[in-house]
Amino acid sequence: MPASYLDRSLWEAEVSIIDTVTFIGPEPGTSVNYNNSSGLLYNGIRFVGDLGPGTYWLAAVNAGTSQTWYNWGSGGILRDYDQDTATQKRIRVTLPADVTAFGVDLMTGGTNALPVTIRVTDIDGLVTTYGRDTYARPTHAFFGVTSDRAISVAEFWTTTTSTYVFMDDFT
Repeated sequence: MPASYLDRSLWEAEVSIIDTVTFIGPEPGTSVNYNNSSGLLYNGIRFVGDLGPGTYWLAAVNAGTSQTWYNWGSGGILRDYDQDTATQKRIRVTLPADVTAFGVDLMTGGTNALPVTIRVTDIDGLVTTYGRDTYARPTHAFFGVTSDRAISVAEFWTTTTSTYVFMDDFT
């Protein structure tokens, strides 16, 4: 079973960090949409906004001065679609082969300080589900995993209506 961490420094002590995705790309006050099954690909890591069969929505957002709800003090962030129905909306992250750890800063928008569900699937299809409470803006909530087996997919979502998941510093 994978080990989970809520503190980035403890997680970093257990892993060799290869790369961090910061989502800084868009200029302040703008966003870039990745509304297709290809999503955003960065060094072999694929981020897809999964709204259900055949429907996708994901955006990299960098807050402008009038967009305080997107300002988490870290520049660009990735967000999924509002959780507005019973259909589960999530950010699905597909990892390259042989990756045995990941860490990420999580936040919720629409309503801050809500739980995020994280489902981790290893290369043999074994699924482990975790929960991570987030904090009020601008505090990020770290979540990390280490495993003795390669991790193929990690999914992130909230079940609270009119809320969405933000992520930053995916390592």
